[in-house]
Amino acid sequence: MFEAAKERFYPTTFVTEDEARQYIAGSAADNARPWIRRTDVKPMFDSFIVVAGRNVPPKESDL
Repeated sequence: MFEAAKERFYPTTFVTEDEARQYIAGSAADNARPWIRRTDVKPMFDSFIVVAGRNVPPKESDL
């Protein structure tokens, strides 16, 4: 599952990453930056996959 938000709207839940990407497509990354996060992982451990309309590279975990 994925959550995505854009342009001052509350987050919306999507089944696939592709649906979430389509939802934020074309959103301006100005005051309210579009984002997508995975809901099946712990927060802060690769949960955000898109911030400000850009892909977030995976982080190396020490765990």
